[in-house]
Amino acid sequence: LLNVKIERIDENYLNADRWERFISKNMTSLIKFIFRYSDTIDDEFEINFYHSLINRFTSSFWIDRKWIFKLLTKDDELIYSISPY
Repeated sequence: LLNVKIERIDENYLNADRWERFISKNMTSLIKFIFRYSDTIDDEFEINFYHSLINRFTSSFWIDRKWIFKLLTKDDELIYSISPY
């Protein structure tokens, strides 16, 4: 089980390809992956390069492992999460 909750702003954590490479190389036996990243929606919020990569969390790597990506909005917050189903 790898449980990751990001408490600081760093969009690098939204790079699905980077996660895939890391897990494939370093955690080949990983069964459960739980991830949560939050973005505050305020006057300074901007869509950037990493936001465009979010759809990569739906590649066969993630689907085959049954790790599901969700994007939720709650008040002034975007919550990106991955969890097993």
